[in-house]
Amino acid sequence: MWTRRLQILVFTCSLVFTLGTALQNFVVVDEEMLRHTMRLAGQTADEAAANAPGFLTGFRVVGCVYLVGNALGLLALTGRNWVFWVVLAVNVTQAAGVVVIPAEVFAASLDLYGTAGVLPTAVTDGGALLLSAVLVLFLVRFRRPWARRRGDPRDGQRDEPAPR
Repeated sequence: MWTRRLQILVFTCSLVFTLGTALQNFVVVDEEMLRHTMRLAGQTADEAAANAPGFLTGFRVVGCVYLVGNALGLLALTGRNWVFWVVLAVNVTQAAGVVVIPAEVFAASLDLYGTAGVLPTAVTDGGALLLSAVLVLFLVRFRRPWARRRGDPRDGQRDEPAPR
């Protein structure tokens, strides 16, 4: 009963997280924002100007990995087990942003863009934390991806008789 609902939830969250990651990676975080972040973190203007371009490149590479990872979650409706595991791994690591991202990043985003500057990160990282918790709870409860019961033919296993 829960399998399809869980897959639709993952699909929907993955769509939102893909868009949020793209916004964060290519719109919100730019060189100006990183220079401001680095100055808030204690670097001089010259140090920030020298360090921002390289950091931006690395940030965007990592962001693209998450962009692809979130986009793979759109395959949740196929019900394939590997999609479940990819989604779980991507979301657990993306959820780490809730505690890993320095406060200066949020301060710089707020200074330059207001609430709209922190919204993509709040949605993607906070949402990933919630989705990860849901996926883990379903995994613990059903002991299989996608809330399937033992013997589900989509798991490639033989049907087993129902317990008496």
